[in-house]
Amino acid sequence: MGTRFGMAGALWATVPVAVILMLAWWLGGGAGWRQGSATPLILDGMAVVAIAILVALLVRVRRRWLEEATVAATMEEAAGLARGVVRGSLQLSRSVPAGVSAALARRAEARVAGRLTSPAAVLAGSLHRRSGRWMRLGAGALVVASVPVISAWVASPERSRRAWSGLAAPFGVMASPRFAPLVVRPGDIEVSRGSDLTIEVEATGRLEVTLHSRAPGDVPRADTREVGGGLASFRFNAVETAFEYWASAPDGSTSERYRVTPVDPLFVADLTLELTFPPHSGRYAEEYRGAAPPLTLPVGTRIHVEGRASRDLQVASLSVEEIGGPAVALQVDGPRFRADWTPRVGGVYHWGLVDSRGGGPEIPPVPLDITLVRDSVPAVAIVFPGRDTILPLSMEQPLVVQARDDYGLTFVELVAYRVRSLGEPGDPVVRRMGMAGTRSALVRPLLDVSDWGLLAGDVVRYRARVVDNAPAPQIGESPEYVLRMPEASELRWQAQQMLEDAAAEVESLAEQAGEAAEEAREMERRNEAERAEERRNPGTRG
Repeated sequence: MGTRFGMAGALWATVPVAVILMLAWWLGGGAGWRQGSATPLILDGMAVVAIAILVALLVRVRRRWLEEATVAATMEEAAGLARGVVRGSLQLSRSVPAGVSAALARRAEARVAGRLTSPAAVLAGSLHRRSGRWMRLGAGALVVASVPVISAWVASPERSRRAWSGLAAPFGVMASPRFAPLVVRPGDIEVSRGSDLTIEVEATGRLEVTLHSRAPGDVPRADTREVGGGLASFRFNAVETAFEYWASAPDGSTSERYRVTPVDPLFVADLTLELTFPPHSGRYAEEYRGAAPPLTLPVGTRIHVEGRASRDLQVASLSVEEIGGPAVALQVDGPRFRADWTPRVGGVYHWGLVDSRGGGPEIPPVPLDITLVRDSVPAVAIVFPGRDTILPLSMEQPLVVQARDDYGLTFVELVAYRVRSLGEPGDPVVRRMGMAGTRSALVRPLLDVSDWGLLAGDVVRYRARVVDNAPAPQIGESPEYVLRMPEASELRWQAQQMLEDAAAEVESLAEQAGEAAEEAREMERRNEAERAEERRNPGTRG
């Protein structure tokens, strides 16, 4: 019977425990116990007091139910014995009164014990039934008390863990909190107007933290977030106005106040690009405002860049996109920037503009796409006769020389020299013809060697040479050709050819003279006919 009373007491003891657990879950809240709170210790005390009262009641009930007279009366009733038989036997077993036979006493005890051979549950009688009822009621109370506890754990295990762990260590929760100070990032900051901003609060040891913000003329705002990993993040979308902000924690800690200042995005206006070409290119200066198209520039072109940003700049530069490419540092004066430079390398030059906050423009200017074209070597060719040939009898060789350059020609030279039959070359004779910067020319010089005293077997070698108008002049030359002195047979052939040409010319002149005389006679006949007609009809004139 004592075991059944103990089991019933253990079942009923779960009721105050469940009540305390639910109170802790409700009072602890979602963030758990606040450091320094004595509530978990109070709840633990309430649980101890409730269990102590319950144990005292159970001890009292057990003592009353299990006292010797009550148990003996219950057994006598269950075994059908006369009232007082079991208790009298127990008393006789402890001490036999004077004058009573011990043998008779033992015999009476044996007779009574023989009547108490039924099972303990039967002999317990009403006590067994009452203890069973209390056990069933305790089991029902356990089920009823367990339902909300289990439901709370399933619904919010983290909250339950925080609340009930405080009950397990109440003195740790009650201890005065010692937290690290709140750290707020990024502190005072300027952001581009309309951009998003994320503020982080480092709140080591806290379960939650609150960020306060206040704009001029507006009511303060507060946003509370749970702290995960010692850090809480707050996001402000599309910041348009300035505001101050600070953080606070449930333990009373407060950070310094910081300020967010929106600024207009950095952009570039009044961008001007002036191109000054080398004088020999013959190109006039050009100017572009805003975005410039891809530029094809002769080497030596000077570029003047000037522009203005929406606010003061810290650094401005132009650099080729390839890593390690050349960079041009621009002179900065507040929001203005400028540079004068002559590019040595072509490529795509990107703008590097950094304001005082270290930020760049929202929309950077269009990069400069520069292609440098080097001055080409001038070209020259003798197109007539364009081959080795025989010197005419007149000792004058007509030539046709064609020359060209991408920017302009300074002059064309005809270089000729005599080579005697023995192979000894003479001094060159140079004839220069100015070109005045023209890009293409077709000249017809006459190579006159009549006064050179050429002899049979001598040759004349000649070539054309051209010089362009570049700052560092470049020279182009044609292939060298040969004029040979004619042999005797060639001289006779040339003389015969000349005579035939002269005869043909005389014959042509004679034919032309005959045609002219015939035309004159025909004209005379027409005039005579007209005069005769006038004499016959004098009234028709006028």
